[in-house]
Amino acid sequence: MMIIGWALCGILLGITLLFGRARNYGGALLLQIVFCLGPPFFLMMVSVPLFWLTIALAVLTIVAMSVNLEPAKFKRWAVRLTLAVLLLTFGFAWNAFQDTIERRDRLAFESLEQRLKPLETAPVEELTSTRASDLSNETLKRLEAQEDDFADDLRWGERRAGAIQRLHENTVQQFINSPGFGVTRMGGVGTTPPGTE
Repeated sequence: MMIIGWALCGILLGITLLFGRARNYGGALLLQIVFCLGPPFFLMMVSVPLFWLTIALAVLTIVAMSVNLEPAKFKRWAVRLTLAVLLLTFGFAWNAFQDTIERRDRLAFESLEQRLKPLETAPVEELTSTRASDLSNETLKRLEAQEDDFADDLRWGERRAGAIQRLHENTVQQFINSPGFGVTRMGGVGTTPPGTE
């Protein structure tokens, strides 16, 4: 998308220069208005350089109309503005990219499964040995049978690992399916990830 935006910047500059060469600043301004209101507007919402270049060239065209600027000067100013806009937007993009890399290093992915200790369970004999003398044989047999059922049915370790895996997969799917793309998920645009304040 960036390449398309830069190509449209070149097209906009080229057509503006053609109008400027003919001293048809009204036509150049009309072109910028069409760019702002027509189908390219939707591309401008994605391409920051195209958006700012359209505004800068429109301002330059209005100034050129009001002072009757010569075509050669108009051309120089249009090229300078284009280069300035592209360099500025590239600089901002580079800073945002570096910020993203720095945040990835600082907030590296860490598996929840590796961070949590495995669930430790003591053997039934160890848990019941201190109170076994206080219980009747019938109660002790029922308790051991119930604990065996729990051990067989629940499989705590497997359930926990499965729950963590499902939690991770659901979080990934939520991120993938969340609205927004590109710049809305990058740092440096006014959003701060949790835990970085």
